[in-house]
Amino acid sequence: MEIKNNLKELVKITFKEGPVKSYRALKLKLSRHHGPKELNRLEEINKFLIDSGFIKEHQKSKTDVTDKVSDNEKNIFVFWYEGFASAPVVVKRCVKRLETYYGDKYIIHLLDKTNYLDYVDLDNYVIDLFKKRKISIQTFTDIIRAKLIFDNGGYWIDSTFFMSKDFPLFQNLERNSFDCLFVKLPKPSMLKLGNYENPTLSFFLGGRKNSFLFKYLYDAFLFYLKDKKMSKKLIPYYYMDMMLLLAMYHQIDNGAVNKVIHYEYDLYYFQDHEFDTDFDKKEIDKMLSRPYKLNWRINPPEKSLINYIINEVED
Repeated sequence: MEIKNNLKELVKITFKEGPVKSYRALKLKLSRHHGPKELNRLEEINKFLIDSGFIKEHQKSKTDVTDKVSDNEKNIFVFWYEGFASAPVVVKRCVKRLETYYGDKYIIHLLDKTNYLDYVDLDNYVIDLFKKRKISIQTFTDIIRAKLIFDNGGYWIDSTFFMSKDFPLFQNLERNSFDCLFVKLPKPSMLKLGNYENPTLSFFLGGRKNSFLFKYLYDAFLFYLKDKKMSKKLIPYYYMDMMLLLAMYHQIDNGAVNKVIHYEYDLYYFQDHEFDTDFDKKEIDKMLSRPYKLNWRINPPEKSLINYIINEVED
C-alpha cells in the first residue's frame, strides 16, 4: 500500500512540477529506507565538524538556567504538514489526548504548512531547499523543531505520540536547557560513539528559549547543507539524532543532553503489536501511564489492539 501511494505521489509531482523534482522526490523517499545504512557516516560527519572548528566553537557557550521557566516558554508544538483537519485518525486521536491532558496547563500550538512561519524565524535557504525538493520533509521538520524551541522555548512532540496523563513536562527544564523522552529500548541502539549511544530522541524534544543546545542543532543543519563538499550527499535521514549523540560526546551546552532522565520500556510496543486481538485491557491501561509512539499509516481494524487504544481507551 505504501509503495502504491508513493508511486501515485511521484506521478502527481511529475505532472505538476516536472521530472527533475520528481527524481529528487524519489531520492528523498528512498533516503527514509536507507536511514539505518547512513548511520555509518557518523564518524565521517564527526570528523568534518571537528576539523572545521564547528564543535570547538559550539563548546564555548552554555545556557543560563538559573531563572524559572517562564509562562511564555510553556509551549507544546505539534506539526502535521498538510493540516490536522485532513490528518489520519491516529494523529487526530493523539492530538485530542494531548489537548485533554495538557491543554489547560500549557499553550498547545498546532502547526502546518500554512502557519509554521508565524512561530519560527527560519533561514530562507532552508525553505528554498525544501521547495526544490532537495531536502526531505523529515529534514525540514527537524530544522523547524530545533529553531522553534530556540526561538520560543517549549516542547516538540510528534503528532503520533499517545501521551500519558502525568508525564513531567517542563519540570526537567527548571534545571537543564534540554529535555527529551530518552527511552533505552530493549534492543541495542544502532547509533553509538565511544561510550555513548542514542536510542532516537528527536521526536520528543524540549528546551529553554535561546538554549545553546538548540542553536547548535540548528547551526549543524545549516553548516552541512551549505558546505559544498558535504552537501553533494543527501543529508542523512537520522542527522538530528546523530547531532544529539555528538552533543553528548562533546558535552555541548554543558553536557545538557547527558543530564536528561532515562526511561526503560518498549516505546514502540503498540506499533509492534497493533494488530493483536488477544490482549488484556487492564494491562494495556496500566501501560498507558507512559507515552507511546503509534503508527499513523493504518486504519485501525476492529477488535485489534490499536483500535482499542484509538477508539475505546478513555482519557
